Order: sequence, then structure tokens, then C-alpha cells
Amino acid sequence: MARLLTTVLPLLALFPQETPEDSAPAPLSQEQIRAAQDWIRLLALDEVARRDEAAENLFRLGAAVIPLVREAERDEPDEEIRSRLRSILDRFPKLRAILRLPRASIRMGESLEPALVLRNASDHPVQVIHCLDASDVGWRYPKVLVEITDAEGNPQSPPRFGRCGNMNALSLEDFSTLPAGEEFLPVKPGSFGHWAFRWKPEKPGQYRIRWTYDAAGEVPDAWWNELHLGPLDAEVIDRLRRVPRDRFESPWASFEVVEGEGPPTDSQRDR
Repeated sequence: MARLLTTVLPLLALFPQETPEDSAPAPLSQEQIRAAQDWIRLLALDEVARRDEAAENLFRLGAAVIPLVREAERDEPDEEIRSRLRSILDRFPKLRAILRLPRASIRMGESLEPALVLRNASDHPVQVIHCLDASDVGWRYPKVLVEITDAEGNPQSPPRFGRCGNMNALSLEDFSTLPAGEEFLPVKPGSFGHWAFRWKPEKPGQYRIRWTYDAAGEVPDAWWNELHLGPLDAEVIDRLRRVPRDRFESPWASFEVVEGEGPPTDSQRDR
């Protein structure tokens, strides 16, 4: 085998730095492409340690290496090597949770109105489900969870509201096909909404927020129980199996609450 490029190039120079959560991965450089091709060839070795090191280096190149590994998997005639390539692809998250705030500060009594964004980080379309009845309180999958804390780390409670225990059954209309690289808003007109859009701060100061899209429940049992109004049909279960089965968490984002004349908060209305 010819001498590998990675023996003369410093490894650290090949791996990408941390990228902002709201940006797409930078394309691979020519040096990275050649190194990746070398590592893909090493996956055919019998020596497990070198094979594992090559797989780890491919993963460390980040999501930009996915098309290269996918092409190698498609063209590889040996099933065992294809399996090794697939195991690398399976390590990459299929979705990316992104949090966007419309502004850096709000007034007391104002709604924050965050944008909860899912981006398809894979190289193929995936199925996603919008925020369902009781998703925002974690009663069902997908769980669309929002955490808000003040400067001391105290969690902020959702506004008081009443609800019955029943939940709408999952239907085909709740699914969307998300193309590779595209974005999806699980909380939008037509969804069941989220308490975070009704939360209004009552004290000034610094706050933090993050959100999680949790679709890790096993299909079909975790997606249905006696509180749902109707069972899951076969077509719904088939679509569920194409939803990425994982928990996707955004980074924390900070914002400030300032004193000022905003709409009345829930506690002020109760006085």
C-alpha cells in the first residue's frame, strides 16, 4: 500500500474546529478528502486497532465527510466493509436542534417567542413530527422540551393552564418529510403550540434557554398508550420507523429581561 497522506500531514490540522450550531458544516478541503480516502481504504485491514483508528478519524472529520463515506459504502462489494462504513454513518446525528431568538432582550411581561428549529443534518430525507398535543409537557413522543433558567439557575415554570388527560391519536397528517439540509419548525401554525411561547418573565435579569426534540421512544409502544384517542395503524407505524430515533438538544442561548412597560404577566392579572 502506498504511503498514506496522514503520515506526513499533522492530524490536528485535518480536523475541523467547532462550528456554530446555526451553520452548515464547511466542505472538506482537498487535503481532507485525500486523508478520508486513505482512512476508508484502511477499513479493509485485518488489524482491528488501525481499522478503529481510521473509523474514528473519519468521524472526527464531521458531517461533511458523510457523502464520501456514503459513496464508498454504495460502491463497496464486500459486505463486512460496507457494514463498517455504515457504522460510521450511524454515529452522525440525523437531526440538529437549533434555537434562534428574535432579539437579545425583552421587557418584563413580554413573550420571548423563540424559534425552535430542526435541521436535517443527514444526506437523505427523514421523517419528522410536529409538536403534538401534550408534547410540550413531556407526556408523549416526540417530546418538545424547553428549559428556561434565571441567572441563579432557577428553572422557570410554565404558565398555569388546565388540560384534560386525553391526547389526540398520532396520524399521517402529523408527519413531514424533511429533505437533506432543510429546516423544520415543530412548533408552528397548525401544531398544538408550546408553553414557552406563553411564558412571560416577571423579574429583570439574565436568563438562559435551550430546547430538546426527544424522539427516542421505541416504536410503536412508546408512541401510544391508553390516554391516546385511538390506536396506531400500520401506515403510521411504518412512518414512525423512519423518524430518527434519538434525543436532539440545542446549546444554551442567553437573553436579558429589562424593566419596562410590557403586557401584564399572569400573576399580575390575578391580583
